Amino acid sequence: MHFAERTYGGKRRKVWEPLIHNLLFIRTSADRLRGIKATGVKKVRLHDLRHSHASLLVELGFTPLEIAERLGHEKIETTLNTYSHLYPNKQAQLADRLDGEFTKEGRGL
Repeated sequence: MHFAERTYGGKRRKVWEPLIHNLLFIRTSADRLRGIKATGVKKVRLHDLRHSHASLLVELGFTPLEIAERLGHEKIETTLNTYSHLYPNKQAQLADRLDGEFTKEGRGL
């Protein structure tokens, strides 16, 4: 943290700011590139964040329909075609969960 002088409501004030303030609040693409280099953060496109968000929703157990609605996909097929590679392990989880339910009730297979 450090003191910086900023103008708020026409008055000049000293405020505490994080040292990387100018890196977080990007004003130009040059600032962005300088910030990426200075912090060592991997350059990520906005669209990459969208895919990460969808992947997280799959992992948290949301249904493809819920994810499609969240992402604004007109058809659920778009969601399934794009993220179906994330679902193979879901079948194993589903089977384990069903097996657990049968075992709890003493109805083993």
